[in-house]
Amino acid sequence: MSWRNAFFQITTLFPGAEPARETAPPPPIIAERRFTAIPIPPRRRCVAFVVVHGMGQQVPYETLSMLAECMVRGEKRLGTYDEPPVVSVVRVKITDRPEDPPLARAQFAVKRKREDGGDEIVDVHVYEAY
Repeated sequence: MSWRNAFFQITTLFPGAEPARETAPPPPIIAERRFTAIPIPPRRRCVAFVVVHGMGQQVPYETLSMLAECMVRGEKRLGTYDEPPVVSVVRVKITDRPEDPPLARAQFAVKRKREDGGDEIVDVHVYEAY
């Protein structure tokens, strides 16, 4: 392997001299680009309802079930979804104290149309407290 000096072409300008005008190379030919539209996923938001019982002998989860069924029937009347919402019941612990009981939550998601024409998914959580 041998080393050789790099070759540089240095042009100097004297005061008042103008640089030579070079013609710009033609822009490269770019092949036609095709773009595909990527659908924007609907926005998500979450709402929660808390049902609090007073004194009495309530059947556990009965009121929670009744309220969730009422909300699902309301969504059916609106007819804003392709399939009826699926309601699931989840038990959640919101504190780290072992003596606190877990809370039950009914949850489902509905799709709504926004005012700007887009879609919005609303996660509905219904809690029951005694």
